[in-house]
Amino acid sequence: MRNSKKIIAAIVSVLLLAGCGSYSKETDSFNNVLKQYDMEIPNEGHCFVVIPEFSCYGCIQETWLWLEKNVNERPNYDMTVIDFNKDDVFVKKINCDVCFDTLGILNDVCFDMANPMIIKTSNKKIRSIISIDSRYIDETLESNLADYI
Repeated sequence: MRNSKKIIAAIVSVLLLAGCGSYSKETDSFNNVLKQYDMEIPNEGHCFVVIPEFSCYGCIQETWLWLEKNVNERPNYDMTVIDFNKDDVFVKKINCDVCFDTLGILNDVCFDMANPMIIKTSNKKIRSIISIDSRYIDETLESNLADYI
């Protein structure tokens, strides 16, 4: 009886640990969005900066200004910016892939997007999703994109 409780506890622990940090539902939804644009989450580490339709105007501006200032040093193949609005007045030429969600399908992904966010991926899966707090835009971009710029 005592051993069976330990075995059950071990199984439950393993299942809980396996589920922690898993973004399988978000990975599937995000991959479906990317497929609409003939893209997919790459196998190697990659970072997506996503600027959704419903986002603070100042947050969009500050995000683009930071990207323009910091991503122009060299071509960057480890980062992609996805913006909802192709007519965004802040969009400048930056040295990474930029995709515009002209079909408006970013709104259908399963995670809540109210401000720009950073989606880090590897092995064709989402590893982390970081919402950019409007009070800490520069700090959030700097700390999360340092490995990609």
